[in-house]
Amino acid sequence: MQYQGKLVAEPADVKDIENRVLDLKINETLPQKGITFLDALIDTYEHQNLSKKNLRGENSVEFLNEKITQLRDSIDVAEAQLETFKRENNIIDYQMESSSSIGNLSNLEQRKSDIIQRLTYYKNTLSSLRNSSGSTSIIAPSAAGINQDPLFNQLVQQYVEVATRLNKLRATATDSNPLVTQLRTESESLREALVNNLSSSISAEQANLSSTNGQIAQIKGDMSALPSQDRKLQVMDRDLNNMRTKYNELVNTRETAQMSLATNSDNIEVIDAPKKAGYKPVEPNAMLTYAIAIALGLMFPLGFVLIKDVSNNNIKDKNELENQTKAPLLGMIANGPKDAKLITHKYPNSAIAESFKFARINLQYFHQGGQEKVIGITSSISGEGKTFCSANLSAAFAESGKRTVTICCDLRKPRIQDYFNLRGPGISEYLSDMVSINDIIQPTDIRNLDVIAPGMPQEDPIKMFESERMDELIAELKKRYDNIVIETPPIGYVADYFVLLKHFDVNLFVVRYNYTNKNILSGINDLYVNNKIKNLYLLFNDVKFNSDSGYGYLSSGDGYYSNTYVRKLNGKKGTLKNPFTS
Repeated sequence: MQYQGKLVAEPADVKDIENRVLDLKINETLPQKGITFLDALIDTYEHQNLSKKNLRGENSVEFLNEKITQLRDSIDVAEAQLETFKRENNIIDYQMESSSSIGNLSNLEQRKSDIIQRLTYYKNTLSSLRNSSGSTSIIAPSAAGINQDPLFNQLVQQYVEVATRLNKLRATATDSNPLVTQLRTESESLREALVNNLSSSISAEQANLSSTNGQIAQIKGDMSALPSQDRKLQVMDRDLNNMRTKYNELVNTRETAQMSLATNSDNIEVIDAPKKAGYKPVEPNAMLTYAIAIALGLMFPLGFVLIKDVSNNNIKDKNELENQTKAPLLGMIANGPKDAKLITHKYPNSAIAESFKFARINLQYFHQGGQEKVIGITSSISGEGKTFCSANLSAAFAESGKRTVTICCDLRKPRIQDYFNLRGPGISEYLSDMVSINDIIQPTDIRNLDVIAPGMPQEDPIKMFESERMDELIAELKKRYDNIVIETPPIGYVADYFVLLKHFDVNLFVVRYNYTNKNILSGINDLYVNNKIKNLYLLFNDVKFNSDSGYGYLSSGDGYYSNTYVRKLNGKKGTLKNPFTS
């Protein structure tokens, strides 16, 4: 194990896809000791390679010997039965002139025998391939008397060679070795191709066997009119000839396998014998020493920056959010320009728009086939973006073809008017029984999206939310719309959200990047773990997907999103990151 860790195996030519020439290197304090180890390694590798070749040949010969012995016994029994039948029935001379039906039957029986042989071989080979350790026990098609498909024979030979090389290499190299990885990939590809080929061949041979059995049954029915003794004698003679023919084929195949085994040779050639690389020591590395010194010099300022980062108790990372609460994360909303409003409508191909589409798709995936229509959106404190998320998530639902209505139930400090051109009465007037439901529903520029404004600000709207008018409003809106998105005040300030909670089928809690305090999430986690709020999900808003965050893709120069949006987002050409990878 000590020397295995020091050993380095690299292709001599990186353009050589098959890696037919390898460079072996080892760092050793005593050069002669390293040379001795490489010599022993090469000798062992050559011996194992030849041993595995011989093992495959011996397996083939052993298989053929077993089949020949069985067939020889069957021939002896058939000859004895034929002689007994002739003697008992006083048949002295029998002309081997078969009728056309008998000749056809003989051909069909031979074809059936061949089909059964191929089918048995295919099934056994497929079973070996599906067993991860079966590569060394696969019998070559030619050795089993299967010579109809040269392409299949070549595929089996390639797989056995690659599997053998991989097994030998694993004896001296780790799984992270590039050659091991390449051979493993090539072996899996060949194995999959063989499995598909064998499955198709088995289906074809089974259909062929069924057709042949039908033809045999037809001919045997035609032969039923022949005299009983003559017919039986013809059948016995035909079966005996078939077995003799098969026996001769197996003997010839065995001779070929024995000749191949006798001429096996190692195909490994040492181009340059192991030798000392040079006269200068490779360690210690002076450049590495200087690099370590420079790194130590940077340790103190880096430590200062790290301490400053650790002292920040706000949520700055997806992993931090998942560690603070067990509530599932519905999606991450990318950071956008400060004046961003209806992003999904104004910049439909932007990263932020895709963020909301992804959140919508996730929500539909979590509740496939459900009747969840009413979605409540809140946050812990003001400024975390619940109004922004409510407006854009509603737009994402509407643009997907869902009839959607957004209700602003934040009657203390509403912000929905910054996103839509609202006028007239709102929900506060409706709950005060001043207007009807049709008077407060306002259409927007977005197809399928309507908005209900907050109306007149209220200092204590809880009684209004507890009224029967609120229940009647939700019931009526459920009949008219596919989705109802309700924005509520932050739960860290007032209890409005918990009064409205009974109406919500899904609850979304907005967490803002580098803004929401980790300590606040403990209360949300308690609500989720103790099942006080059903269907609770998190929206991670305003996430900065920069080069240090660890997620993202796509440059603004020629990427998926438009350059116009990237310039508006960053103020200049830069890098736009994907909010869905980490």
